[in-house]
Amino acid sequence: MNIINTKVRRLDKTLIDRFKKISPSELGHALEFGFMNNDIVPLNKEKCMYVVGTAITARIPATDSTMVYKAMTYSKPGDVLVIDMQGEKRHACWGEMTTLTAKRFGLAAVVVDGPNTDSEEIKASGFPVFSKGQSNLTTKICGFKGDVNVPICCGGTVVCPGDLILANGDGIVVIPYDFADKLILLAETYEQYNEIDKAGFERNLPLTEIMSFEKKIAKMNDVYYLE
Repeated sequence: MNIINTKVRRLDKTLIDRFKKISPSELGHALEFGFMNNDIVPLNKEKCMYVVGTAITARIPATDSTMVYKAMTYSKPGDVLVIDMQGEKRHACWGEMTTLTAKRFGLAAVVVDGPNTDSEEIKASGFPVFSKGQSNLTTKICGFKGDVNVPICCGGTVVCPGDLILANGDGIVVIPYDFADKLILLAETYEQYNEIDKAGFERNLPLTEIMSFEKKIAKMNDVYYLE
């Protein structure tokens, strides 16, 4: 069975814009889940930009990229296409033609749990691609199998259509649609903490007044100092 879901939930633009103003690493200070494996990296590391966009998803077999193109037909400008290749390491489903297609639809980026091809052409286009390496062996448009806008696994993380993708040179964070309003408040709080800490360094305050490590150690059991 092949599933094509034509409807994607979308967060309010105001909420998405708030995520564009925070650093994804602020969520890394507070959470342990929702972060893709760090083997998915930007193709163009020298010109990597911060991308925030609604996820549309495709799940494909190793050799057939038919549903990659189909998924893009349900996108809106600013969306991020996330592709689950089910662990494939040899076949590249993303290259110059898919990039041209993505730009025509106004996609913000693509995240591929697999390799890309046509690296120089993609770099020249300026389109952000996050992938797992490169390959000259490519998928074909076979019409064999695949799904569109279903829950997938990419980089070891569940991605549902409508989730928010935050991607930069340090990695990719998945914001579940149902928790986005709470996670933005958490991220903004940590941004405020970060500004307070930086102000402490600028004022040359003692490190123990800026960072909490001494207080944390004081609460640890069985700490022995060797002098």
